[in-house]
Amino acid sequence: MYGLTWLPKQNIPIVGKPANSRWKLRNDSWLAGRYERKIFTETLEKQLGVKLDFTDRILVFHRVPSWSRGIEYAVEVYGEAVRLGLLLYSNGSWLVIPSGALASIIESIGGEVIELNITEKYIKNKKLQLDRKFCLSGSKYVLISHREYVGVAKVIDPEKCIVKVRDMAPRGFKLLDKAHSKDLLELNKPIIEEYAGEAMGFIRGVYASHNQHVMPVAFSGGADSTAVLSLAVEALGSDRVIAMYSDTGLEFDETRRYVEEISNRLGIELVVLESGVDVLGEIRKGG
Repeated sequence: MYGLTWLPKQNIPIVGKPANSRWKLRNDSWLAGRYERKIFTETLEKQLGVKLDFTDRILVFHRVPSWSRGIEYAVEVYGEAVRLGLLLYSNGSWLVIPSGALASIIESIGGEVIELNITEKYIKNKKLQLDRKFCLSGSKYVLISHREYVGVAKVIDPEKCIVKVRDMAPRGFKLLDKAHSKDLLELNKPIIEEYAGEAMGFIRGVYASHNQHVMPVAFSGGADSTAVLSLAVEALGSDRVIAMYSDTGLEFDETRRYVEEISNRLGIELVVLESGVDVLGEIRKGG
């Protein structure tokens, strides 16, 4: 487990120890790539009709366990110094469950929010009946406002337009100034160096426990294995590391070229393992 804090002035996420952080992250988390940010942006627009472009902004994705059989993929989305909500892939399509903070941001850019005219002060988890016109779009979620709060409600009965309030947040959240990548690296440098030091210590320990001159490192060309390979070279030296790439027969040509390029840059030997099996043929035979 580790923690995540967001610096509003710089609009930068900071990874740190859980005790000193705003959010505790228990599972895999990462800086969302451009394609992932594009999915989040397009799904938000499709659901709520709001043009809120996150494709060139920093987002952090945090993988969370599925709580339903129909959900194949679920991540918490953090950005703009708030938790923006959940991004799900279910039954062949993407879905965003907005947070109250995201609803507040959407209101700040002129997005449609339903103003409630009720006397109750606290409405989180309450069931409410809205005018049927607000459920005609078919969206599973609607944005609402009540007094000084803005939030999101789930449509549980589209015919009667009955909704259940999921989350509320104060009015006033806005998009922050765009961040600079150099600030992201510089502000996270201390924790990155600390974790890198721990990893290299582990690598040296593994190397010392085996009576071999070189350490083979499995290298798929992905982000994780690239980091491990570079740390191994830094910890042991290029003459003591060999990159092992397994070509399943289903790899992209670009991946193979990337693996070769990184190995050349690090000055290490690359060993390519091939199964010699027609994978697609085996799938056709065996399913």
